[in-house]
Amino acid sequence: TIGKTFLEIEYSADSWTEIIDSNQDIVFFDLVKKGKTLKINILAPFEILFGDATAVNIKYNNKIVSIPYFNPDTNVGKITVKE
Repeated sequence: TIGKTFLEIEYSADSWTEIIDSNQDIVFFDLVKKGKTLKINILAPFEILFGDATAVNIKYNNKIVSIPYFNPDTNVGKITVKE
């Protein structure tokens, strides 16, 4: 169902965003502008790469997803969402 596979990312600043599904296919790759919200139906597991990991708030199935690490010099971050 849609509710079970719903990714939502809010942007407080511009950030390149790349989303890679479990088949290693790129399902989204673009520069998302400040103030925008990206909404995608995607089934976990998947990876997200951010050009600016400090600029995003991520929810998957209405649960907040945190970014455990990003490069403090560049703010580049990558996460894997497992469920």
